[in-house]
Amino acid sequence: MLPGSAFGSQGDSSTARPDYSALDDALKLPVLKRELFPEPVVIETVELLQDRDNFICRVRSKDGAEGISIGHPFISKQGYPMFNTGMRDRFLGKHARDLDALVFDAAERNVKRQGIPLCVQTATLEFAVLDMLGTIANKPLGELIYGSPLFSWS
Repeated sequence: MLPGSAFGSQGDSSTARPDYSALDDALKLPVLKRELFPEPVVIETVELLQDRDNFICRVRSKDGAEGISIGHPFISKQGYPMFNTGMRDRFLGKHARDLDALVFDAAERNVKRQGIPLCVQTATLEFAVLDMLGTIANKPLGELIYGSPLFSWS
């Protein structure tokens, strides 16, 4: 049983609503530090490699940079075949430094419009692109993205 305070002031419906404006503002900020990539990084290939029930996503840029990520093991058989039916085409030929927009577009099209939850597949592709960008910039993933304005890790 939860204490009454878990539901506000003893269940009082007149309690103030939380203010999510700081989160809304944070969502509008870019995630990827584009300034680390002054030249376009065009995604030339997106491959989904399989060994039994394990999947690896490999991306390559037109300049030959490569990135990889490991797929989620629990949805391999069910979810990853959908990866090849259109999701990768949304990334091919696009600029990897536009990753924020590419991921948003993939999520909007695949999850909301088609009703197919492809968030894990999108994340697998996103991590492969981030790995490639980290290789190009010679930086770990944590240095490719902006810190949150809401939290301080120091």
